[in-house]
Amino acid sequence: MYQNLQQNQNNQFMQYPYMQQQQYQQRLAEAAAPQYTIPAQNYIKGRPVVSIEEARASQIDLDGSLFVFTDIGNKKIYTKQINLDGTATLNTYSLVENTEPVETYVTKSEFNQAMEFIKQELKAQKPIEKVQEETTKQTTPMFNFQ
Repeated sequence: MYQNLQQNQNNQFMQYPYMQQQQYQQRLAEAAAPQYTIPAQNYIKGRPVVSIEEARASQIDLDGSLFVFTDIGNKKIYTKQINLDGTATLNTYSLVENTEPVETYVTKSEFNQAMEFIKQELKAQKPIEKVQEETTKQTTPMFNFQ
């Protein structure tokens, strides 16, 4: 009887280091293995529509996620979302095509022609003294009403 008890104790002690080593290896493998968490995937919810009325009438989820409605015919995108107070917000985005302004430049010959024209006009003007005399004559009243 004592032999069986001693053998059982020896077997337990013999198995214990093996179990301890196995548990240690298992914990080591768990620690070394990276913990992958799958993030929640965000999807764009939406569909094509023909007009803004169709986007207004469409039902969307009540979780507050953003729905996108594309209106290719009118070159617009509508977004619809439920707010915290329970009302729906509908935003409209439209495509604006950039038209670059046409820049006009003056060529050197056009500039020279304009300068010659200005020089001729300045030469053809009356002297300043004569212009002042003519303006003072015009400002004196012709009629005296008293």
